[in-house]
Amino acid sequence: MISTIPPGMRAVSVRVDDVIGVAGFVVPSTRVDVLVTLTPPGSSDPASRVILQNGTAIAAGQEIQRDEDGTPMTVTVITLLVTPEDAERLVLAAAQGRIQMALRNTLDVDTA
Repeated sequence: MISTIPPGMRAVSVRVDDVIGVAGFVVPSTRVDVLVTLTPPGSSDPASRVILQNGTAIAAGQEIQRDEDGTPMTVTVITLLVTPEDAERLVLAAAQGRIQMALRNTLDVDTA
């Protein structure tokens, strides 16, 4: 997998569920936009925002993690190929809010 990361790019893995991972349709070579939903400080209304456009999934799989009680559970992980700046936004969004992926047509590379 290391050889599939071009110079200047990063591979970032995020934990997803069936909804976040678009019901299993995010597979290697899939292009996605990533949105985050969070409640801004001083507000009670959540808001969504696109934080990454045209990211490429380079891996999708499962790993075993432990829940709060220490019981093993299987979680799905998707690895995206992103710029260092997008990596920062993605990691912060996953930690601070709820991320959602939106599938893109592979021919649609324009930024909205």
